[in-house]
Formats: sequence, structure tokens, C-alpha cells
Amino acid sequence: MFGVLDNFSGFPFENFLGSLKGLAHKSRQVVQQIVRQISDRQLSDDLPEDGTVLKNQHKCGPEIEGRPDQLLYRGAQVGHMHISADRRDQRDCCFIFNNHVCVVRNLLATSHSDKVYIVYSVYDKVEPLSEMSTDSTDVGIHVISALLW
Repeated sequence: MFGVLDNFSGFPFENFLGSLKGLAHKSRQVVQQIVRQISDRQLSDDLPEDGTVLKNQHKCGPEIEGRPDQLLYRGAQVGHMHISADRRDQRDCCFIFNNHVCVVRNLLATSHSDKVYIVYSVYDKVEPLSEMSTDSTDVGIHVISALLW
């Protein structure tokens, strides 16, 4: 139909296979990792730098009292940054605010406002990883304990 197999090069496919292999970081659930990486890249490419997309609306978790119009979410894409309140996805649920290490508990929004509120808990005890000449907390490396609700 297309001619002799020797007339076709397999290099483009081999190069693409290398790109796909680079998207998987662990040997388990490789297909799921690749699909997630590709969909995350497509979402971030389509997203304006200042845009916010809320993900996974739910009905439980900490709320702000006196706000009956609030909607609860497990995740948000803010520009090219992902924030998650899902404890299973712990790489995106911690941040540093006013020298405190915080854990995201919930994301709140209202249907009539473009503001997103983050409900978080703070770790009470934050220490440097080592007592070397440079304080590890200066570069964002901490040993944390005693989570306050």
C-alpha cells in the first residue's frame, strides 16, 4: 500500500517515544502519569497567565462562617500554579505564608465574585534541617511538626 518498509524511517516515532518516557517518573501506572502530564500541559497552555480555574467541587470540609453562598473546591489552577486541598496529592497542598508552613484544607469561592479563599492550617513547630553554616529555612527546607487546626 505505501511501499517497502525500508523506505520509511522510524526515528520520528523513536524520538516521540523518548518524549513520552520523560513524562513518567515512576514505574507504576505509567499510562495514567503520561495522560495527566499531557492534560496538565494542555490546560496550562490554554490558560491565561492571570486566569483561575477551580476544580472538583465538593460539599464537605472547613468553611467560612456566615457565608451561605460559598462553593467548596478541592483544587485550583491559578495561572501556571496548581493548588490542591486533596490530601492524596500532597505535593501541591503546602505553602509558606509569613514564615509559616501551611497546609491547604479547602478552597472557597462564591458564584458572584472572582475571589478565591484558601482555608489552611499552620505548623506550629518549624526548624531548620541542619545546623550548618547556612540556615536551610532560607532556601525553603524545613523540618515541621505540631500541625495546628
